[in-house]
Amino acid sequence: MRHGYPRFLSTVLFPLAVPMVAIGAVVIVAWIERHVGLHTVWRTGDVDYGCALLLVGTTTFALATSGLARLEQLERPRVRDHVRHSAILYAFIGPCCALLVASYLRSGRGIAWGLAAAGTATLGLAIVVNALTHALLAKLSRRGT
Repeated sequence: MRHGYPRFLSTVLFPLAVPMVAIGAVVIVAWIERHVGLHTVWRTGDVDYGCALLLVGTTTFALATSGLARLEQLERPRVRDHVRHSAILYAFIGPCCALLVASYLRSGRGIAWGLAAAGTATLGLAIVVNALTHALLAKLSRRGT
């Protein structure tokens, strides 16, 4: 801990990006449907949301990870830093997957399934992007850049 920044705060700060990304992806899809009409081409919101999620999520989660690493002044990010940032996400992805399966078995691909799928995808993307960004930051720190 340098400059009095308690590292445990990043356990709470990084997951705060998840609802921002989910809402941002929905806003982008709604804007595209309203102004461009792309929804009529895809015929399903799953693909639209997936594309928006990849665009918004990858950028936001990578910037959040980099920002937290800089705030924590991590010289060499390690696996434990990724686990600390993503601990809450790991705790929620299991129940999201269970809800995904349960809602599908109960009523097929309804609104509950769609919400569970969107939540699981967003959490999974956050975990993967956080891990990859930590790995990239560690590799760059070994190079001395």
